[in-house]
Amino acid sequence: MGTPGTSPLCWKMGDKLTVLENRTWFNIEFKMWVDGSRPDRFKKIVRIEPGKSIRVKASTFNSDDQGSLEHAILLVYANGSWTGKYILPQDLFAWAAVFCDSNRHGQVILRARRANFNLFRLKCFAFLPAKYGGLGMAEEEI
Repeated sequence: MGTPGTSPLCWKMGDKLTVLENRTWFNIEFKMWVDGSRPDRFKKIVRIEPGKSIRVKASTFNSDDQGSLEHAILLVYANGSWTGKYILPQDLFAWAAVFCDSNRHGQVILRARRANFNLFRLKCFAFLPAKYGGLGMAEEEI
């Protein structure tokens, strides 16, 4: 299940994958900062080029310190400057995909898609395409 010395929170996340997609013209970085460390010290940095997407495992944001994942946040940077947006690592893996988009003013907007599967719909509407049966993803703004 989990290895000794890791947070129980990591056990629940397992090896779940999340897709991070950059739909902007900026270079996007997700920088993991742990509360209590220096402001310019980041544990992990994930970079995404414009128009690209990457798959991230939960173990990517697993820190070496015991229990530090509960005090970690992922700061979102665009072209090296902080956008004012952040995500908690445990919330990130509740979503199947996170999209970085920009509005008409050039500000970075984060959107997420959550898997929206219903076993009743799967059973009753198995013969219909997914868009008619209500299966697929529910999108929300972060």
